[in-house]
Amino acid sequence: MNEESFTSSHIFKVASFHGYDSTDTIVGVASGSDIAPKGVSLIRISGFDLQGFISRFFKRLRSGKLLADSRGKSELQSRQSYYGSIYDDEGEFDDVLLVYFKAPYSFTGEDVIEVSCHGNYLIARRFIAYLERLGVRQAEAGEFTFRAFKNGKLSLDQAESLASIIHAQSPQYLKSSYQNFKGRISNAINSVRQPLREILALCESLIDYVDEDLPISLTSSELAGRVQVLRGEVENLAATYKRGAMLKHGLKVALVGYPNVGKSTLFNCLLNRDRAIVSDIAGTTRDFLEESFCLHGYQIVLTDTAGIRITACEIEKIGIERSLEVGANSDLVLLVLDSYVPRVEIDIKVDAVFINKADLLDDKDRFGNTVYVNEVAYKPYYISGKLLQVEPLTDFILSCIKSNYAPHVNQEQGAVITEERQFAALKNSLENFENLPPLLRDPLPLELISFEIRDILKKIEGIVGETTNDDILGMIFSKFCIGK
Repeated sequence: MNEESFTSSHIFKVASFHGYDSTDTIVGVASGSDIAPKGVSLIRISGFDLQGFISRFFKRLRSGKLLADSRGKSELQSRQSYYGSIYDDEGEFDDVLLVYFKAPYSFTGEDVIEVSCHGNYLIARRFIAYLERLGVRQAEAGEFTFRAFKNGKLSLDQAESLASIIHAQSPQYLKSSYQNFKGRISNAINSVRQPLREILALCESLIDYVDEDLPISLTSSELAGRVQVLRGEVENLAATYKRGAMLKHGLKVALVGYPNVGKSTLFNCLLNRDRAIVSDIAGTTRDFLEESFCLHGYQIVLTDTAGIRITACEIEKIGIERSLEVGANSDLVLLVLDSYVPRVEIDIKVDAVFINKADLLDDKDRFGNTVYVNEVAYKPYYISGKLLQVEPLTDFILSCIKSNYAPHVNQEQGAVITEERQFAALKNSLENFENLPPLLRDPLPLELISFEIRDILKKIEGIVGETTNDDILGMIFSKFCIGK
């Protein structure tokens, strides 16, 4: 939300929450709280009327002091950077850049001070310790973002998207998170919410003024048409969760097959590093290995499984059972063979067949047309993990992403639901939509229709944070680091 759109109407009525005291001045390291050396540490302070507080820890190097106006307030201008030094009761201890943001034109909507100091954690620790002696409290995890939400600077879905931006593991998820942070989910919700509010207002007007000769009317066919359009928009938005969940958690791909067919070599090839032990001895992998890598911007969660065979070894049996379980819970199961065989029986459903070690096969053995797996026909792909010739496999994964995880994206709004909470709210609202068709008959039962629409509004407005309980808020904001 830009600064021009900040008005009192956006402010949520939230005074305190899960230990957050909105009257305190708070401080946190926004650049990460780890002790590893870094070039710069950013320390953020948020509170009320902080301009006069700056002179208690900061001196401009140009003048050696902070000049003040007739009221004793700092001369520093909002949203300008100043070079100076920070000091405590023992004296100056670092040169810094300081930026003061006057409310409401800041991240939190309050007065905010951001101090960029050198990245030794001892400096940040000393500075924060001094601020605590001055009465500033260390922020709780996510408290800065909570204040931004409370003060109407972010909607709840934008706060969730901000957390996703921070934690994204793939370029595609980062891109989607940023688009949602810019308001695409809020816009999609608003495109449904406003027409629903209009329908509700019309119904309640007809209820309240039933004996009046109002210049408005509502027929069952008209209302049914409007409801059907809005239901379709909610269904389309909910359908994007399949792609959103894949972007957030990664596409789970399992390599399964008999022992010694080159699954581990293929696993290492796709990861571009030696993660799995490779040996000519069958049954080397006795448990599954799971690692992630990026494929054209998508996170792939790849699993190397134990070779499936009949064995008397109890440990290997456990590994095989785990492999079958992993495969059953994967998005794609890729059967790996080391030569062409016409029929395979395996205790798992597979999505494609890949004949590995193609570099060792004669030409006459490389062109088998069909492999029957559990009586289902597959056209095999020929690859070589050893020679890094795996394009057919990566192309297959990408084609599955394109065909299975892209068609349901709302192209007009571009919103992609990535949070289970948001998806559950949409699904729950669809239950109310399902209750409406039997009611859309003349004479319209306006009280029952109004009840269902109010319930729909409550559920979808919870996505953007207008009707959300404290437990949900606690779950969301606890995902942030201290300085965010």
